[in-house]
Amino acid sequence: VEFFTNLFPPFGRKIFQMLAAIVSLLFFTLMIYQGIQLSLSAVSQLSPVLRLPMGVIYAVIPIGGLFLAINLISVIIHDMKKGDDAHDDPAV
Repeated sequence: VEFFTNLFPPFGRKIFQMLAAIVSLLFFTLMIYQGIQLSLSAVSQLSPVLRLPMGVIYAVIPIGGLFLAINLISVIIHDMKKGDDAHDDPAV
């Protein structure tokens, strides 16, 4: 994927990054919404061994989606503040 995006000028790379961020944010939103629906529908079921409500266990899905969305928004804000002169690698 990086080889493909490096074929474009910096402005084109920014477009692809923003498009990927929007698609990811939509997926995380769907993950949060559907995870909440799943958790609420399974709250009356008990896990076989621990006897915990399955809704509590399934609550990990929307919580994880929320953390992913928060992280993505933080990365987007950081990328918008850094401008074009900074390094493109988010791990640096």
